Amino acid sequence: MASRMARRAGRLMTCSTPAIFSASAGMVIFAFMNVLYVLFLFLNMTSILILWEACHRCNGFDLRGEYLIGLGILVPELATLLYNSAMLILVMLLASALFTGVMALFCYRRRQVIGASTLMWIMIALTWWSLAYAMQILRSSLAWHTVWASVQYLSIATLPVLWLLFAIQYSRQESAPSLRNLVWLWILPVITIVMTWTNAWHGQVWSRLEVLPWKDVSLLKMEYGLYFWIHAVYSYGCFFAGLLFFVYQAMRSDQAYRTQANLMLLAAAILMMGNILYVFHLFPLPELDITPLSFSISSGLLALALFRYQMLDLMPIAGEIILNSMGDGILVIDAHSRVLYVNAAFELLTGLAPGVAVGQELQRALPDWSDIFQHCEQKKTAEIEVEIGGVKRVLELLVSPLLRQNVSAGCIFLVRDITERLDLEKRLRLSMEVGKKALDESYIFLALDAKSGQVLDVNNQFVMETGFSREQVLGHTLLQVGFWEVSTRADLARRLREQGQARDVPITTLSRAGKPQHWRLSVGAVQLAEREIQVWVAKPIR
Repeated sequence: MASRMARRAGRLMTCSTPAIFSASAGMVIFAFMNVLYVLFLFLNMTSILILWEACHRCNGFDLRGEYLIGLGILVPELATLLYNSAMLILVMLLASALFTGVMALFCYRRRQVIGASTLMWIMIALTWWSLAYAMQILRSSLAWHTVWASVQYLSIATLPVLWLLFAIQYSRQESAPSLRNLVWLWILPVITIVMTWTNAWHGQVWSRLEVLPWKDVSLLKMEYGLYFWIHAVYSYGCFFAGLLFFVYQAMRSDQAYRTQANLMLLAAAILMMGNILYVFHLFPLPELDITPLSFSISSGLLALALFRYQMLDLMPIAGEIILNSMGDGILVIDAHSRVLYVNAAFELLTGLAPGVAVGQELQRALPDWSDIFQHCEQKKTAEIEVEIGGVKRVLELLVSPLLRQNVSAGCIFLVRDITERLDLEKRLRLSMEVGKKALDESYIFLALDAKSGQVLDVNNQFVMETGFSREQVLGHTLLQVGFWEVSTRADLARRLREQGQARDVPITTLSRAGKPQHWRLSVGAVQLAEREIQVWVAKPIR
């Protein structure tokens, strides 16, 4: 007994080791990101205090000195280091670069998710910008500053377009246009990079450059040329367009997606605010570009969206994508019988050309079907027989009113081809001599794979009687969905093994709510395309 328990415990430990390791690794990464972010917040606070002290001295009060004296009591070496303004800014920029670099690696690991690769390039662009600006402040020569200012434009020119692309991909997912169709967005950024590196010939990006000392740091003062403002209008336009996509997502999504969108909006707003203050010389120290200094805050908000709200794991999926993935045909019309939506299955079933029916009158889009799709004020189902491609098919039609503020604004039609299912029903009913009464609508129908026990199809009466939807049972066994007890399943399986079929057998099933239901069940088997299918026909016992 003890050895058997030891073997079982060993198997459990072996099976759970990868999961434990994965969870532990995730916790370590998350803890590391939290520690790193706390450090960045501290550095941000220190740099803000230094800038405030430098720009707003009041009666000789040295805000930086007082702050660092208090810090020196706790960590003397750190206080000494941060008293050097150049070292503080350099450390802040390198810390921002490290943080955004780590975020880029995380996005790379999720690159199979739509939008993750674009977000990775955004993080790389932020990292490049921080590192290039850190290099720029290391020396005081004008040539040195000019080169590294030009290097930064590899990020500055491309970042707005990357942001817009990510906003489109995040909000529209599979329905987003391909990057190939959006290549024209890169025309102006490429021109901007070329204009920046050739500015010495035309002066249209920077009309005047001058290196000015501030404490122990050399900063570059810029006066902008005409082309810079063309670039600025385009860049801010891309940023604001991306913001609109996230605003739209925040207004219409569920709570989890809304929080993700709000965090992205806040991160982008902080970045843009820092850049606007610098470009329009609204900051008290206009020569200092505070945009890279804001990256750690913006990236921290992004980290919160990624790790706390699983932004790249829990992505919004457009309802249109879900509907197009369904096997049943869907048609939506408005109150004036104009086609609002059709999915791919409906187009295939009716022979419509993809993407041409929306916006047309139903009579014009489907002249042979317009009598079938009529407005209704309440839900109803029907079976209709139509001829498709010279072959008679039987369709099951589920009609629901489209309500807006409790007023009918159209209809939704769900169309399912049940020809094969009816053929199975008829063959089984004939074989069991159920007779004409079996065609009554009150009979419940199920088709199961005889080998696996998985449900292949059910009719609407099954849905109405049990409360289970088709999606909940298809592809599952009846035991898995809680349709009956194990003992009931065993008794029926024994009867089928002994007799090969069941006829008018009383059984007890369970509804979705767990309420017992009593049926009189007949079960037979048919062969279809070398596959044995169990067909159930049942009648509730009232």
